[in-house]
Amino acid sequence: WGRTEQEIPIRGREVYILIDVSASMNCEDIAPSRLQKVKREVKKMIGQMNGDRVGLIVFTSDAYVQCPLTSDLNAANLFLDLVGTAQFRNSGTNFREALQTALTRFQEAEDSLEVNKKLSRSIVLISDGEDFGETYTSVIGRLKDNNITVFTVGVGTYAGAQVPEYRNGQKVGLKKGEDGSPAI
Repeated sequence: WGRTEQEIPIRGREVYILIDVSASMNCEDIAPSRLQKVKREVKKMIGQMNGDRVGLIVFTSDAYVQCPLTSDLNAANLFLDLVGTAQFRNSGTNFREALQTALTRFQEAEDSLEVNKKLSRSIVLISDGEDFGETYTSVIGRLKDNNITVFTVGVGTYAGAQVPEYRNGQKVGLKKGEDGSPAI
């Protein structure tokens, strides 16, 4: 049929995946648990990111860079395997802290390197619950000003589930509220 060569511009992506690791992510209304389902789906997503850079940020009321942006997708998957709900002492969910951490990391990358302006930068925020932190609208505005797209993913069922309680990696029962009612 002949041969044709054509130059196709490649637009790389930089994606930070923000994963809620609060205790409620251990709920089993999504089998085997919300967090395990998230990890399985994120692995699939990372597997499709050929030529892109991915980073992981885990959060509760605090946020921590589990894996900085990397094009080594095998390394990103290794860091993903280590994600768990026992990583933080603090509980609760604070979207602002997680979003601000991602924004800061993107800005630091811009300052330290000659960043290709054609790169698409985005955040995938994965959580099962409501935000208990400060308002995050100002961070969203700064992300928008920096052309960083935010995608949100909710995990769990509308009915919810009781929150399991773990000690030393072993399930010991179900959490209860201060009034003794089940923590849903």
